[in-house]
Amino acid sequence: MRYCNNCGHENMDDAQYCNNCGRSLKPDAYQQKEKGDFERRIDDFAQEMGALGKRVEKEFNSRGGDFESWSDSTLGILGPLIWSLIGLAFLVLIIGVMSLIGNSVQTFHDIADFLLANIWLIFALGLLFSYSNFFSRRYKEKFRWVQPIFTALGIVFGLWIASEIMFILATNFNIEFLETISSIMSTYLSVIFIVILAIGYVVFLISLMSSTGASMEARSSYNQPQRSYDFTSQGEYKRLYRSGRNRVLGGVCGGMGEYANLDPNIIRIIWIILLVVSLGIAILGYFICWIIIPRNPYDTWQ
Repeated sequence: MRYCNNCGHENMDDAQYCNNCGRSLKPDAYQQKEKGDFERRIDDFAQEMGALGKRVEKEFNSRGGDFESWSDSTLGILGPLIWSLIGLAFLVLIIGVMSLIGNSVQTFHDIADFLLANIWLIFALGLLFSYSNFFSRRYKEKFRWVQPIFTALGIVFGLWIASEIMFILATNFNIEFLETISSIMSTYLSVIFIVILAIGYVVFLISLMSSTGASMEARSSYNQPQRSYDFTSQGEYKRLYRSGRNRVLGGVCGGMGEYANLDPNIIRIIWIILLVVSLGIAILGYFICWIIIPRNPYDTWQ
């Protein structure tokens, strides 16, 4: 049977025209041509998008092989600020959408109010993390020792936002389980921060100890003794020692300063800040460093 595209009437297989409306049952050459043109345009579009993707990939590869390298080389020091502003714009858009939905759903309205009340705090911390990553990539040896701090701050900040949203959900839907989790998270945020920070610095110190410089025998063969913060002639990594000439207590801060080519007083200020923030618990980390970091054999110890 052949069906008429105009009226849907059934016709015999050999019919040339519809018995009901008289329309020709032959294939519409114009429609077939339009269909062919449309498919061809789709194919052309797909090929052009594929070529564009290859050009973008080639551009990224020529500038470092990843988006961060491309951003650093193209935008420079303004990159973190630009991406933070873009993130702020998306956050404002999300808040606006949630506010519109919140006209009928109270939960979305409450979440939007919470995000709006803390939008500048979110932006400031996002900007801080962006610049931390930027300087860590550009000055890896000097700034990687602060990465555990920003990692701990980022995780704790994310947990705080999650706990507040869970509290809103628990309040609106009367879910006691979520309210309990939110209360526990809010209560122990400082403890979580200290634990994550301690783990981060333990991993950091282990990585420093594992990427040690030349052996003691190789150092002793030089005419002039090298400091712990110098590279070897073979380009090997330097080794972290406690400093004997820049020490107040155990030489931990002095050794870190020499390793990073920074003023040891900067390291001491950071330790003092950690000591205050952690309510004294950071002193344990200092003593751990005192124990596991060896003395600099080229310094005088009294």
